[in-house]
Amino acid sequence: MSQSPIDLYYWPTPNGWKVSIYLEEVGAPYRVHFINIGAGDQFKPDFLAIAPNNRMPAIVDHDGPGGQAISVFESGAILQYLGRKFGQFYPTDERQRVAVEEWLICICRDKNDVAGFCAGGFSIARTCIRRNDELSLGDQVERDHARGNG
Repeated sequence: MSQSPIDLYYWPTPNGWKVSIYLEEVGAPYRVHFINIGAGDQFKPDFLAIAPNNRMPAIVDHDGPGGQAISVFESGAILQYLGRKFGQFYPTDERQRVAVEEWLICICRDKNDVAGFCAGGFSIARTCIRRNDELSLGDQVERDHARGNG
């Protein structure tokens, strides 16, 4: 049984890239629908039916739970959903899953730190560019591993 492509509503921004990178990494079939945020496409009724917060990315999985289509918005929620669906980059062990979710939220919160999100879905770079003498995301990951998480 072949899987229907996931519809990805996308614009080339860090949050859009996170989802497209994940889909590429797991080899999932998907179709891109460009949502031109400069032209206001995110405010069109058809898109708002999928993402009521008028932000991209969003997906529609036509092979969702129970075989029914499901729409998911917000990059972190999408990545969690896809991780559970495909069983990749999203552990089933609760302790490991908590560690993934902590870093996922961290990455989704800091929209400018896309350097910390690497081509492994939830994989975190251990070496990231230092900004303004603050603790880099890579340093934070190292500190977290030292305390036994992940």
